[in-house]
Amino acid sequence: MGGRGRPGSWKDRVVFVYEDDDIIVVEKPEGLAVIAPEGSRSLSLYDIVTLRIRRDNPKGRAAVVHRLDRDSSGVMVFAKHAAAKKALMDTWNELVFERRYQALVEGSFARSEGVFDTWLAENRAGQVYTVPDGSPGAQEAVTRWKLVQAGARYSLVE
Repeated sequence: MGGRGRPGSWKDRVVFVYEDDDIIVVEKPEGLAVIAPEGSRSLSLYDIVTLRIRRDNPKGRAAVVHRLDRDSSGVMVFAKHAAAKKALMDTWNELVFERRYQALVEGSFARSEGVFDTWLAENRAGQVYTVPDGSPGAQEAVTRWKLVQAGARYSLVE
C-alpha cells in the first residue's frame, strides 16, 4: 500500500542508515516523494531529513544530491551543508559507477537481456518524457536490463 494517504506514518518508515557531520544516508520507502510537488503541503523525504538535521542544528536543512522517483524505494544520500553537497555533486559520476533497480513488470520478454536506449527531456512542470534522438536539451538514458525471473503474467527484471 506504500503508506499513501497516511503522511504521519512516513516518519516511522524512513530508515536512517548512516550519519556524520557531512551526510545522511536513508532508505526511501516507495510512495514517498523526495521533494513535495510545487504547491503541495504533503510531507516529503526532504522534510523528514531536514527535521533530523535540525535536532542538532536548528537552522540546518537537507541538501538533495540525487533523486529517486516517488514510486521507487532505495538508498539515498543527503548533504547536511552546501560544501558537502557541492563536493558530492561535483564527483557524483565518479562516486556512483553503478545503479541497480528491480522492477516487476506485466508480460514476458522474448530475450533474457537487452538495452533500452532513449532520449529524455523535462518540461517546466518537471515531467520527463521521451523525445527523438539527439533533441536539443535532452539527455540520453541507457538502461541495460536482464530477466531475473519470469512467470505466467509477470516478469522480474533488473
